[in-house]
Amino acid sequence: MKTIPFSGIVLDTSNPQDGQLTAMVNLRHTSTGSISPTGVNKKIYTISNHRELIYIHKGNGYENWITFDGSTIYYEAYRYGNDKVVRPMYYNDGASSEAKIGVPIYQIDGLNDITSVGNTLVVLTDGGIFYFLCYLYGSSGTYVYKNISINEDDITVKINKTEEGQVNKQNLNFPYDLVSGGIGCSGEQPYGEVYEPIATLKSEGKIQDVSLIRWAIRMYDGTYTLHSAPILFIKRDPITFYAYISESESRYVTAHYYYYKIKVDITIHKSLKESDIYKGIDIFMVEIPYYDDTDTYKKNLPLQTETDLFYTNDEKLRERILETANFYRIAQYDFDSDKFNNNTLSDIPDLSDILKNLVYQPTLTDDTYSHNKLIAEKIFNYNSKLHISGTSQKLYDGYPVEMFISYAGSTVDVIKYISKTYIKTESGTSIVVRDQDIPNGDNLLLLSPYISYPDSRAYNMEITIIYRVREESGALTNYRFSASFDLTPHDFLNLAYYLPTGEINPITISGTVITEIPEAPQSSNNIETTPNKLKVSATDNPFIFPVEQTYTIGNGKIIGMAAATPALSQGQYGQFPLYVFTDEGIYMMQVGTGEVIYSNVFPVSRDICSNARSIISLDNAVAFTSDRKLFVLSGYSAKSISDSLEADYIPNPAHIYMEGIENVLTEPLLAYNYPFGELIIKNAEGNTAFIYDLQRKIWRQREMKASYFIPSYPVCYAVSDEDEVYDLSQESNQLQNVTICTAPITLGTPGFKKIERSILRMLAGGYFSISIYVSNDNKTFYKIISMNINSDTLLSDIPLPRIPSSWRNFYLFIEGDMLSGSTITRLDIQEKNTFNTKLR
Repeated sequence: MKTIPFSGIVLDTSNPQDGQLTAMVNLRHTSTGSISPTGVNKKIYTISNHRELIYIHKGNGYENWITFDGSTIYYEAYRYGNDKVVRPMYYNDGASSEAKIGVPIYQIDGLNDITSVGNTLVVLTDGGIFYFLCYLYGSSGTYVYKNISINEDDITVKINKTEEGQVNKQNLNFPYDLVSGGIGCSGEQPYGEVYEPIATLKSEGKIQDVSLIRWAIRMYDGTYTLHSAPILFIKRDPITFYAYISESESRYVTAHYYYYKIKVDITIHKSLKESDIYKGIDIFMVEIPYYDDTDTYKKNLPLQTETDLFYTNDEKLRERILETANFYRIAQYDFDSDKFNNNTLSDIPDLSDILKNLVYQPTLTDDTYSHNKLIAEKIFNYNSKLHISGTSQKLYDGYPVEMFISYAGSTVDVIKYISKTYIKTESGTSIVVRDQDIPNGDNLLLLSPYISYPDSRAYNMEITIIYRVREESGALTNYRFSASFDLTPHDFLNLAYYLPTGEINPITISGTVITEIPEAPQSSNNIETTPNKLKVSATDNPFIFPVEQTYTIGNGKIIGMAAATPALSQGQYGQFPLYVFTDEGIYMMQVGTGEVIYSNVFPVSRDICSNARSIISLDNAVAFTSDRKLFVLSGYSAKSISDSLEADYIPNPAHIYMEGIENVLTEPLLAYNYPFGELIIKNAEGNTAFIYDLQRKIWRQREMKASYFIPSYPVCYAVSDEDEVYDLSQESNQLQNVTICTAPITLGTPGFKKIERSILRMLAGGYFSISIYVSNDNKTFYKIISMNINSDTLLSDIPLPRIPSSWRNFYLFIEGDMLSGSTITRLDIQEKNTFNTKLR
């Protein structure tokens, strides 16, 4: 007697092996190799208002269900602690007395992807990356979401010179010869007393030299973002000398030392005072020597004329300004500080202990495109770092006019500022426009000779300033000033600048009268797309993506990412490599050590994923689909696992619904049911899924109401067309409708044979039928045995009637409702070869 155990589904029956199946629905193999009915998946929730369940945010003690209705993201439902029940999150909008389900989180334009890192929900949209902090509200145990994305327009910083003054050093020792019209000190070395007031001024926190000021937003981890432009302050002729000779020919020489301080005015939005992410504004400065040197006097001192004896020209001063790369912190302002009164602050920093040790203060990092709005299509939390792909950047409009104030000149009552900046990008010339209205007018000291844009690729900036003047008659007249400035890449900073050659003087604002305020032009080509770039967030800071953690993956477009293992915990994968899928093939990124995020990037497969939604992590592998196959990627190679489901023809003796993998691959949905080690693939429109047993490497099928899946390790949820959510890891023990159809049973020979005796080894009950079909050509089928099982208890082995006639192929078909706990082990057959074609 031959023993035929049941394996899995093989639809290609050109070379059938006994025990292979063409249908195996709602059954799975047990640990002993038998097959048994699956349980019925448990429905645990129904989504309200036909929203889509897009993410399950797991944190410390909570599980929040996030839904989306096409325009608004909702906090739909929750589970706390060890609670097994998913409970709706009720919300009262104040418009009616009836509570609604789902707290609105945010209204967005186009959802691209969603994930979380810690207690922060991260949402990719067509408008940028948005962050929502989940925190415990009150003592009720309720979690709420708060938008923590920063808006640059919520912050205004103005920095000006203030408390300008002078100190004098009288009766200097000036024993140089008298010459025509004055004292012949040119080329002479000053006495030490000349330098004494300079040190005193520093100790008093007063600035004499040229200064460059920048400010930046300080984040919770000390990282800086949204750096300002360098703001230039110069006090011309900071040291001058005055001499006269008395009638007794006594000479008197006085040195004048001019100084200034810095005044900081800040206005913030009230939300920043409670921000957990953005903690304050820090001010940075660098002093640049005004003089080339003060070792010798550069000219003679005329009598009774205040004269700068050290100044030569601005050529080397310009060089010193442009060589500046380090800015040193001189002040810190915390948003939650009492110094902010009604969200405004005005302060003159005390620099008395700072100026003399300025170079030992903490420095400001360079600004690497933090003003650009980052947009991405895909996001993946890998080892607590966000990985984004399909990236593009909306280029920054430009710095506000407050950053281009001058150190001298006259004030102008500005009511509108327009800058138009030209940037050379890989896609051609980009034009960005800042259109800044100042409704009440702002009296500004304009225009600084140091103009910049935070991208070294910018090459020209056109500035238009609309200002108003009150005429003698009392009437207000509007004027327009326009100028164009060629920009140069900075050697050390990521910015392009204009700084005039020759004398560094403020730009004169002289406009023409206008009767109408002009409209600003529109930005164009200002979205820079980088489809082959993968950006990784900073360690412990998901809000910034450092330039040094940007990786180029091939030359195509990145379409997805996955790790070759399920997460050990939320976002944690250990040292497993990261696979990056592109439209050219698949790349592996080797995890580095220490501060090196990835040590190597190299291609591993030319197979191309046809659907980014099909990419899914398994145990030590990744599954994905191509146009015609389902692959499992492990190590350095991808192997098709769907070949056995490909068939031009599937023998179907009972005329049940059967389909090959080709139809499923048109719109594939993939999921991984971790507790059972099952890879699930189904067509979005179909009701039957193919299930791949990863341990046994065999296929089966299952009826499944799933229009999409939501993974939430170690659980996977299926959501039906009726918005019902099923937990695939929970199965109830009840009657299950099953189907088994074997591939042609040939008993090892293509010839004719009779079945003298057969026994279906099983321990099963329920209400199902057992049939035997026969055929000689795999196309015409005859049912020659049919029997029904109707039992509320488990029945043991079922003997089947003898088949006296000779046939080439036999098919076992079982269909109906089977009790949970039932097992079907094998089919035992005793056959007799007849070696002819005559039916008997």
